[in-house]
Amino acid sequence: MDKGPWTVGPNNDRIDSDDFTRDASLILYGDFAPEEPENKRAYLQFIADELNSCSALRARIAVLEKAVEWACAEMNKGNRSVRDWHLTVDELRRRAKEG
Repeated sequence: MDKGPWTVGPNNDRIDSDDFTRDASLILYGDFAPEEPENKRAYLQFIADELNSCSALRARIAVLEKAVEWACAEMNKGNRSVRDWHLTVDELRRRAKEG
């Protein structure tokens, strides 16, 4: 699946992914008045923004999953005093990136 970022195409008739995994474009058809192309562009921009939000959310979830896996591993080692860890969000992210 193309991960984006997604942008409105040059002719305001589609959104394109800048991730060239599949070189995907999503074309929009609908009852848009030809004299009001900004309505179609706004609709396309809304869809692009939603897809980009999903990609960003997936990335954040992946980091959180790694942080939880790390914390569970620490607890299984006997480091059960989670409250005493006093870890910040930044520290959890750093540890998650370390794997």
